[in-house]
Formats: sequence, structure tokens, C-alpha cells
Amino acid sequence: MKYRIFISFLTVAFFSYINGCSVTKTERFTPENLVLDQEIIEELVLVNLDVIKFDNNGARYIKPANNVVGVLEDGRNIKLPVNKIKEFRTSSITPIKPEGLADQKILEVLLKNNILITFDVDGGTYNKEEKTIVGKTSEQNPVNINIDKVSEIFNEPVMTINENDLFAQKDIRLTQILFNNNLLFIFNQDGGRYVIEDSKITGFTLQNKAVMVDPDSVLYVNVKRSDVAGTILANIGVIVIILGVFALIVAATKQSCPFIYSFDGNKYVFDAEPLGGATTKGLERTEYSKMDYLKNVDESYKILVRNEVEETQYIDELSLLAIKHDEDKEVIPDLNGNFYQIKNPVTPVYAKDEKGLDLKKAVSADDNLYWQTKLPVDSNLISKNQRHELTFTFPKPNNKTKAKLIANIGTSLWGSRMIREMLQLYGSSVDSYYEEIDQQGSEYKQMMDFIEAEELYKLKYYTKNGDDWTLQGFINGGGPLVSETRVYDLELSNIKGDSVTIKINPPFGYWTVDYIAIQYDEYASPKTEPLNLETAVNQDGIELKELISNKDNNYCQMPLVGDYFEAKYTEVENSSDVKTTYYLKSTGYYELHLNKSLPFQFMTLSKFITDPGFIIKYSNERYREWEKLNN
Repeated sequence: MKYRIFISFLTVAFFSYINGCSVTKTERFTPENLVLDQEIIEELVLVNLDVIKFDNNGARYIKPANNVVGVLEDGRNIKLPVNKIKEFRTSSITPIKPEGLADQKILEVLLKNNILITFDVDGGTYNKEEKTIVGKTSEQNPVNINIDKVSEIFNEPVMTINENDLFAQKDIRLTQILFNNNLLFIFNQDGGRYVIEDSKITGFTLQNKAVMVDPDSVLYVNVKRSDVAGTILANIGVIVIILGVFALIVAATKQSCPFIYSFDGNKYVFDAEPLGGATTKGLERTEYSKMDYLKNVDESYKILVRNEVEETQYIDELSLLAIKHDEDKEVIPDLNGNFYQIKNPVTPVYAKDEKGLDLKKAVSADDNLYWQTKLPVDSNLISKNQRHELTFTFPKPNNKTKAKLIANIGTSLWGSRMIREMLQLYGSSVDSYYEEIDQQGSEYKQMMDFIEAEELYKLKYYTKNGDDWTLQGFINGGGPLVSETRVYDLELSNIKGDSVTIKINPPFGYWTVDYIAIQYDEYASPKTEPLNLETAVNQDGIELKELISNKDNNYCQMPLVGDYFEAKYTEVENSSDVKTTYYLKSTGYYELHLNKSLPFQFMTLSKFITDPGFIIKYSNERYREWEKLNN
């Protein structure tokens, strides 16, 4: 029944697509993940954080096919696309003559038109009287070949290499290649070589300037594409659209936590993804997500919550808060849900990474243009150092001894992926591991110490005092697709002079930095009012209101990809003369669907603890493996 429903949904989505009804979204990828000839690149961000915006036609990622090149025995130069090659051969077999066959099993025969016939495990046999070779091919087709049509006969197996190994060992010389149509090409003594041609991103900018960009210089690209999932929902009464910047790595797509959508009056818009990293009940937490797209429609506010990842989600409370504040200020919470009024925070006058790259253009505005690691990191570099060093210098009034750090610093998509990668290493023992974490005993402490020491999902921030650095606190990871801006404490009493310098050391590949600023002035706390939860109905029409109204360990569970519910809220009192910002308060956790039949990788997990920095090297190599597989 489930399969019939799924096929029905796909059919609806397909016909909606050809009728022009599909919903579009903008997604963020690294270049190697683009589907060639199907992507419209709207803009790209270079490693130096420059932005190139393209015209309405967008740019295209041109990635030539990998080829095998060489000179054949007859002297012809050839260039053959790898994707049409069936076998890569690395040995030469001396052919035998028909009279030398006797009762030997024939493995292959090469016809005079260069078609290679490969026999099954029983081999072919030579009928001397009929002067024919008979048998069944490896595809189990019977053949009866006249010897006059045969060029060469082989009775020894040939050595081959697969494409992945050939990619890794490009200096290997090929003796022969076999095409998908069984056409055999034989190289001269120099052999054939595997060649990778350069890829380019090409297009016209908004200023009508033609550009051609090397993908190695690109940090990420923004791509516009059809949203099939949104189309399916649109045809069952719910319209979903993803706005803004999305996934960094498509094959390493979001690995955890619910997708939260706000209704803006016309459609549901992707707006938040709380609870990232809360992978078992012992890690359950409460988070506050700003609802940027939420609008009052018929005196109510609607939220859509969906499970779009292979996991079971447990939501204890989902409350909508109205934060009343001054018209000329915005409100931002700390990690505990205390809200602060913010006005004209000070951005850095100086911001750089360890290589001296100017980061001001990325971190001076909360605008989804952000810094991140360009993966993979060179093996020689990462063997010496596993971290960046980002420093930010701000002006400081002389009389200020305390301030608030305002930061939108989140978990990268690959960092999110590594949560699944690390948990999968527990294999058959993962449930026992969860139990120990839930009890918050020694295993829980060891895990938290490891995360803090390696700064995987808790990032230390320091202030400079003379020649020393003082630890101020931790920034919690979030996202990765939507990271939230948060307020953190700054103690400035020991800092002399008219400036303050903040330092963070994010490990390679785990963090993004969108915005950082300091608020020196203090304002009255805003007023927080919870909205009334009217209904919360899931995909089966079941009312869930009692499950998500309060934090009471009575959970709304979403075990399947595609599970969702729609929650409707109303305000107790809507004062039009007071500016209101809406935040969603979410409490819960999730459990990833892992392969529990795999063995427990004790040695690797132990090395994470005993060898500082090993996890960063390990995750970098896992990225390399993923990139190679994706290519």
C-alpha cells in the first residue's frame, strides 16, 4: 500500500512538473555536485569571498568527460570517453593458433572487425572438422563462429583495473580497452593513459561580461532548481518552497533534525532546523528559532514540521513566542532563551583568517554570505595543523567592562554529516552507547569533553589581553542549512585600550561564520508572550496538540521520511502599535536510522579520544572518499 501511495505521489509530481506547476528553490552546492546541463547557477562565491552574480540565463558547469588517450597498434591516435568503456586492461596475452588449441578451453576470441567475444565459465571449444568455435558468451548467448572471421584466440585470463583505482593511479599504462559494445582497442607499446580534463563554470554576469571560472577557486555556488518534494505537497493541499541559500553538498545533504516551515500567506517557506546534534534523549535540548517568513493570516499563524531525513524525531514541545520590542531595535536570544534588544551593534574594523584573507565582507552583515573551510584540506597542511585562526578587532569605548557578543556561527553541512559518520562507527553497539549517554554518566562526560576539546560542535571564543588570550565561553553549533544568531557574554574589565580582539579556532570543515558583532549598550528586556496552540494535525489527520503543548516527556514521534504535522497558533492580544518578532521554541531530540548490523569500530573510536586532532584528519579523509565516489 505504501508503495502504491508513493508511486501516486510521484505521478502527480511528474504531471505537475510538465504542466509548469513545480515549485523552485535555490540550493547551495560545491561545484563537483552539480548535475551537468540541468543546473542554472545564479551566483557563485569564490574562495576569496568575492561574489559573481549571473544574468537570468545563469551560468553552466561544463565538466568534460574523462578520457583514455593513446596510439593504437595501427598508428591511429584515439581519445575515448571513459563512460563508454566496459573494461580497462593492463596485460597483454599472446594469442594462440587454431592448430595449437587441441582440447584447451577458449576464453576469448577477437573477430576481424575488432569485436571481442568473451565466453562463459565453461569456455569455447574449437571444432576442427567444422572449423568453427562454439560455446556460450558471458551473456549466455550461444555462438558458432567460423574460424575465417577470427583474428586472434586467447586461452589465458587478462588483467583489468576498475575506474576508481585507475583514477587514483593515473600513471598506469593500459594495454587494451573494451567498449560497451565489445569493440576492443589495442594500444602500441606506449599504452593508453587516463586523462582528466579541466572543468569550467561559464556564463554572463549582470553587467553582460563573459566569465570562465575554475571550480577550484569556488567556495560554493547557488543553484536554482525544481523542488519535486514541494510539488508533491502542493498537490495534496500544502505548498512548500525553499527560499534563500541551501545545501553545501548535495550528496552529504542534511543529516539531522526537523525541517520547520513558516506560512507567509501564500506558501510554506523553509525557516528553521532546530535540535541539530541532539541524537538521543540524553542530549535533548530546547532551542529558539527566529521565524523570518511567518505572517498573520486570518488572525492565525501556521507552522509546518517535516521529517526529511532517515531518522525518528521526538518533539516534546513546540511553542510560538511573540517578542514585543521597540520599533528601532531587533531582538536576539542567548542559549537559555533570554531575549535582548539590539540596536546598531559594532562590526569588526579588522577581520582575517590565518592566511591574512580579509573576512569583513563575509562577517559584517547577517546576510548568508559566510566563511567556511574549502574542503578537502591539503594532507600536508592538515598533518601539521587541524584548525583555522580567525581574529576580529572591534572598537571599544574606554568605560565599558561588559558587552554582548552577537554571532551567527553554525555547523557546516559536512560537520552535520560527521555526526552520522561517527555514530555509525558504533555499529551493533550504538544502542548501548545511547543508553550510557542517556544516563549521563562517564560516557556522557567523555563525549562532552571530546567535543569541547576538539571544538566540533562547541566553539571556544577568546579575547586578547596583552600577549595572552582569555577564554570567554563557547558558541554552540546550529543548522547547518539555517543557523541562528545568538547573544553571548563578553567580560571586558581586564582589556586595556580602545579596542577588543576576539579569536576563534574552528577545526577544518566543521564551522561556518556569517556574522559577528558587539553590542555595548544595554536596553530594557523585551516582553515575551506565548501564543495559543489551536491545533496540530499530522499527515494522517490525527490531532497532536496535547503532545506538543508542554514539555512533559510526552512526545510527538515522526519515524518516517515524509511524516509531518501542521500547527496553528493564535495571539492572545495583537497590539499593532508594538513591533513583534516571532520565535519558535522547540524541545526534543532525534535518533538516526543507522545500520546496526555493522561491527563496532573500537580502534577508530578510541583514537578519536587518545589522538588529539585525529577526528579532523579522519573527517577530511572521509570527505575525500565521498568526493571521489561522487565524481
